[in-house]
Amino acid sequence: MACAPLQLATAAHFDDSAQARQWMQAPAGEQTSYRRHGNSSVLQLEATFAALEGGASCIAVSSGMAASVLVAGALLRSGEHVVLPANVFYETTAQFQHLADSMGVSLTRVTGGSVPALLAGCRHNTRMILVESPANPGLATLDLRTLAAACHLRGILLVVDNTLLTPLAQNVLDLGAHISLYSLSKHLAGHGDVMGGMVCTRHPELHQSLVAWRTCAGNALDPFSAWLALRGLRTLALRLRRHAANAHAIAAMLRRQFAWLDWTGAWNGADARRNRVRTRLHTGLMALRFANRGQGGAFVDALQDIPVLPSFGNPETGVFHYGGVVEDADALAACEIPAGLVRLSVGIEDPRDLLAALVPALRRVS
Repeated sequence: MACAPLQLATAAHFDDSAQARQWMQAPAGEQTSYRRHGNSSVLQLEATFAALEGGASCIAVSSGMAASVLVAGALLRSGEHVVLPANVFYETTAQFQHLADSMGVSLTRVTGGSVPALLAGCRHNTRMILVESPANPGLATLDLRTLAAACHLRGILLVVDNTLLTPLAQNVLDLGAHISLYSLSKHLAGHGDVMGGMVCTRHPELHQSLVAWRTCAGNALDPFSAWLALRGLRTLALRLRRHAANAHAIAAMLRRQFAWLDWTGAWNGADARRNRVRTRLHTGLMALRFANRGQGGAFVDALQDIPVLPSFGNPETGVFHYGGVVEDADALAACEIPAGLVRLSVGIEDPRDLLAALVPALRRVS
């Protein structure tokens, strides 16, 4: 896959009105006469991502949060109802609470995050269930095939944020989701220098509504970010293999030397097999569950050469301790984040260097 030349022009230049008319009559989603409608660099990114998703139609937007706003704005109407698990990314929850208030949509947050609990939260007017599996940061999972089958029977849209695994490790559209969401800023672009999002579907009527709303809202991805994301996708499989291999090396070390520590990997959650997660081609994300806030913070403070990063998916390993930055225990509990949980985003460094950094810090808190 070669990256096409970067196209930055805001608008195309035409020789005459006939040529302009021909370009401007291109189908929605293929329009490149004006950058808010489309751009050749963005179109190439969308086509490349569609191949990763197995033939979906994909829409690139300005951030991962813009992806969920696009879905809500395009597909929800006043009087409808949305179900979210409590463990979905906290900013997504805040976003949907704001949108619900402004759009006249009702919202139910479900604790526990199981398929039966989510379905029990549905009403006669439920339009959408939005989930993450695995969820950020605790990596809780759902049986997506079972949930999707139930949603199809009830006429409910299932939207799955698949950022934490990418379509190479878990294809949620194959499992029956109507829509998949991604933050391009994480492992997909993979270098910590892109802000972007992607929305994918195999349903033409949904794609049409999503494209129309993106055009009206003006939140298309910019060409340079699209070009950088394409650069990242060229090495995605290679990087995921290294992320995964390093995470497996850390997991083996934890089993041998620190059996007292409870942890979960993005690849080995309770529903990983049912969701057909590829165990050698994943993001290497791990959730380390220390006994309490103090122990989690002591581990993070004891680390050498591993930075605290509020994001994940970079080439370098990083950690983030929500309990170290959020003092309100009730706010953490509402999002089902234990105060001692530390997210470990395993990078692509030499695994010996990673183990040399992690082991002393773990020994200090043992």
